[in-house]
Amino acid sequence: MKIEGRQKSGDDTALNAIRLHCSNPNWEDPNNISGTIIGKEGPFGMWRDVAICPYGEVMVSFSLQFESLFNKDNIDNTAANYVRFKCRKIDSPSSGTTLGTSGVWGEYGAWSEYCAVGSAICGIKVRIQLPQGGSIDDTALNDVQFTCCKN
Repeated sequence: MKIEGRQKSGDDTALNAIRLHCSNPNWEDPNNISGTIIGKEGPFGMWRDVAICPYGEVMVSFSLQFESLFNKDNIDNTAANYVRFKCRKIDSPSSGTTLGTSGVWGEYGAWSEYCAVGSAICGIKVRIQLPQGGSIDDTALNDVQFTCCKN
C-alpha cells in the first residue's frame, strides 16, 4: 500500500494506492511474482512493505479502514487509511488468516463477501480524489472494490 504518514500541521491523506502482486498460490519463493495490478494511484506517500498470504493461501476478502467525514478536527480528513485481507486455501470454505494491521485514523468496516471457493481476489478498482490545490483538503483514496476470479 502507498501511505502518506501523519503530516502534523500539513494536509493528511493516508491511503493513496493499493498494489496487488500475483503469483501461484503454492509459491515457494515470495519474490516469484507473476504479475502486478494497481488501481489509480494518488500522488502522496510512500510504498510500504509487501504483505504476503501464508504459503498455499490466496486473498479472498477485505475490510477497509476509513475515517468518517469530519472525524478528527472538521478540517483535515483522510478517507481510506488501510486495507486488511483474509487469506485462505483456494479450495477451502474456512474464514482464513487475517493479513494486515491498521492505519492512523478511522475504523474498519465489515468484511466484504468472500470470493467463492475456487476463486481469489484478482482485480482492483479505486476511487481517488485528485489533489485539490491550495489550502483545500485532500483525501486521496476514497473507496475500493476488489474482483474475484476463478482458478
